[in-house]
Amino acid sequence: MLPFLTKIFLISLLLIGNTYGQREDIWQEQSPCSILRKVEKSKEIFLSSTSWHTCQWVHYLHGETSASLMKIPKGERPDPSSYLCPNDIAVHLSTFLQGASYIVPEDVLDKYGRALVGRPDNCQFVIPKEQMDCLLEEAKGNVSYIEAALGVPHGHWAGRRLSRIDIPSPENFLLRMPTGNEAGVNKFWLPGGYLWQGYREAIISQVPQGAYVETRIMINTKINKE
Repeated sequence: MLPFLTKIFLISLLLIGNTYGQREDIWQEQSPCSILRKVEKSKEIFLSSTSWHTCQWVHYLHGETSASLMKIPKGERPDPSSYLCPNDIAVHLSTFLQGASYIVPEDVLDKYGRALVGRPDNCQFVIPKEQMDCLLEEAKGNVSYIEAALGVPHGHWAGRRLSRIDIPSPENFLLRMPTGNEAGVNKFWLPGGYLWQGYREAIISQVPQGAYVETRIMINTKINKE
């Protein structure tokens, strides 16, 4: 029974991926919140070898594929400009010009301070503010859901207060495509600038106080105790 249910689940992920795999006009014409579906809590199956490549829409140059790029060891992956069309990169990054967002545990901010936020290696992953709005609306305070959607290992944020960081003008902080070589990249990374569920991602350098807005995320304690 389990293998059959697994297949059904993977098919549902494929449908989600195909929905998100439309051009940007589809994102603008439909409510992104109406597209997202409620999914199970974070599991490695989200990114199994039979499902991850179906959950994004990317046109590669020179015969490259998601599979071929994923086989390249971290630290040796090529710059996206070598396998993505310049226009596709420009369109992708333009979706961040209305603001970029990321989530960070409050204890990290308390420890390292708020004068500069973002990873110290100047490779902070962000998603468009509009998509973060949608993600948090769908999550309804469920930390496991947020972890799964953002490719954060299950349980990594459990029991921690979370802050949302919004950067109104990310283009001022070296907004660029991730290469997959960044220190923050884990096994959930996918090439092409997309997370598994279809959210766009980019990276920026550290942001000084005054150029970002910090907001505490309301956590549903009842859900997260179950």
